[in-house]
Amino acid sequence: MRATEFIKEENIKEWKEKALAWIKKVYDLYPHTWQNNHVMLWGEGDDQQLAMFELIPSLTKGAVEVKWFQAYPLRSGVGTKAMHELQKLANNDGISLTLYPWDKGTVSQSSLIKFYKKQGFKPLNKGSKNLIWHGSSEFINEAEFEPSQVKEIK
Repeated sequence: MRATEFIKEENIKEWKEKALAWIKKVYDLYPHTWQNNHVMLWGEGDDQQLAMFELIPSLTKGAVEVKWFQAYPLRSGVGTKAMHELQKLANNDGISLTLYPWDKGTVSQSSLIKFYKKQGFKPLNKGSKNLIWHGSSEFINEAEFEPSQVKEIK
């Protein structure tokens, strides 16, 4: 049996359109790109911090996949701040976030999984490295900031 026999194609189209609309909304808040990734940027000169991210529609209903997420400098809190901003935006619009921690980067996959779990992500299935975050009315964003604080890359 094909998956389309279980899920109506109209529902798939509707989920994808909602995800694409939300992605556009986030990209409109963070229009600046670097190496084809959207960028959140704080500070100047040697004190500059940035987070790059890419979003795509997820295969999970009502979710958007964080395909790429990277923060600099490492272990400075900027990754948490940027992820909380994405979570705040997703929570406001009833969107879940999914991701798969990359296993070929500077930070080990196990460290990334630990980081994302601290941000509220949980395995999609028991033992899975695919993670999902569901917002709630009780979501508290510890890293409050406004998109106007994000500076343009020069």
